[in-house]
Amino acid sequence: MLSKKIKNTTIRGNTYWLNMRCQDGVLRQSLKTDSASQAEKIVTILAGKKEEAKAMGQAITKQLIQQFTVQLIKRLESRVDGFSDPFGDEGEELYFLLEDGAVDTAEEEGVSVQEVQACADQRDMSLSFVSPDDPDRAARSLVDAIATPTDQGYYQAVHHLTNFFNATHPIRDALEVSDFTKAQTHLDNIKQTFAPEAFTPEITPDQHQQSNASFTANSPESSTTPTLQQALDLYWASDEAEGLSERMRDQRQRFFKVWMTLIDPQTPVDQISGRMLDTALDIISKIPKARISVEEKLAIAKARDCEPENRISAETVRKYKKDLNVLFNWLITKHHIDTNPLSNSRFKIGAAARRGAFSPAQLVKMRDHCVSQSEGWGDRYSFITLQMHTGTRQKELIQLTRADVRQEEGIWFIDINDQGESKTLKTKASKRRIPVHSYLIENGFIEYVESLKDKQHLFSFTTHNLAHTYRQMKQALSLPDSDPEGNALNLYSLRHSFISTLHSAGVSELTVNPLVGHSDRNEIAARYRHIDLATLKKAVESFVV
Repeated sequence: MLSKKIKNTTIRGNTYWLNMRCQDGVLRQSLKTDSASQAEKIVTILAGKKEEAKAMGQAITKQLIQQFTVQLIKRLESRVDGFSDPFGDEGEELYFLLEDGAVDTAEEEGVSVQEVQACADQRDMSLSFVSPDDPDRAARSLVDAIATPTDQGYYQAVHHLTNFFNATHPIRDALEVSDFTKAQTHLDNIKQTFAPEAFTPEITPDQHQQSNASFTANSPESSTTPTLQQALDLYWASDEAEGLSERMRDQRQRFFKVWMTLIDPQTPVDQISGRMLDTALDIISKIPKARISVEEKLAIAKARDCEPENRISAETVRKYKKDLNVLFNWLITKHHIDTNPLSNSRFKIGAAARRGAFSPAQLVKMRDHCVSQSEGWGDRYSFITLQMHTGTRQKELIQLTRADVRQEEGIWFIDINDQGESKTLKTKASKRRIPVHSYLIENGFIEYVESLKDKQHLFSFTTHNLAHTYRQMKQALSLPDSDPEGNALNLYSLRHSFISTLHSAGVSELTVNPLVGHSDRNEIAARYRHIDLATLKKAVESFVV
């Protein structure tokens, strides 16, 4: 439990909260830290800027925001130094956060295993302190401490700090994988973009003269094109951006954040190629429809871990492209660039990549890995095992309850249906019965089901939670991104693998289609829809890995 009291803060649980009176009431906001020194630094910065703002007649000037930004950069620099220098003042407490399994090293340094674990528990909090999960909210919290929305310059300050916090995300990503060189490079870029005057070394008059001479000699070749980050800063400070509705402003901020994550913000706009844009659009087209962070969405999209029906619509992808197009066209009207980079994009919105199938050897590795990692039926690894042996869609399994697993004529089967609250089916053909594979029965699946209450779900997580589990398994087993034909491999390839294995075993398409919920291609096939459980059971047992 925290004990040190700090002015303008309160303590809730193990976290310091800001509790500062401002012009419009009292501002309360989590500081996301249990460190007294960190909390004190933040409060000192806010309190100083609050008094400065009062003295300047409630107007947030560019000079004030510049000073504020410099303080944030210095704090960020301290954080980066702390992560990269384990023996520095800031680094000592964070050193073991960056070492997976650093227990032996810790003991050599005289640090207990318990202390290492305590540090590990604070890793995510420390990284969020480097770069907040919600840049816009973090920016508004800081500006709200010194002004109100009615004050002059309020929204410009929020936009500026939001862009600043967005630019810190690459630093956080680099620190997560202990790439200190990359983190320092991004930090240097931020210094030059947001506060070049404060972080440019002083030069002598001779150096200044040489610099001017060099610029004059090379001016035809010098690039005055803004970087993507600078272009956005210019746009948000423009009259065009000021005229946007709040809804459109929020949309563009969200969409631009994605673009800035997929394309290096320090790339000059005239160097953004059609291929770069096509790659980014391909990832955007696979973003899931879910209320999760941008980082989580893009991780799922990059891993292709989202079925087409669960992705954002083609219309939304077009909006992403349209908003970037607005930015580029605005830059053209202001004579910052001559041509629109999107004119070289060849990505066809709505085109879907083909899904591949895992090889028998890969399926064996995945099955054995799930057995070794699973803590019992009901967890994510057991879910993957069940999907592998049923050929189902993920959403179909997530919806299952105890009542959907039954026995008839001595055969256990899974009933895929839309009878129940919030249950849906992709197509009419999706309604079907799937006999339970003997491998599942031998490994306790039926006993697990019978231990549940009648309407209790078999699994208590969502399909989006599975993406992280698959990425871990993919890394552990060195699974490829695609099959030999170039078709994408992901968790949904288990369904394709199930179908392919049955076909290879000689099972007729007339049996496979009703088993996996595919629509019949002709009227003749439709007559065989109602295949008995014994025949379906024999087909399921053809899946052997």
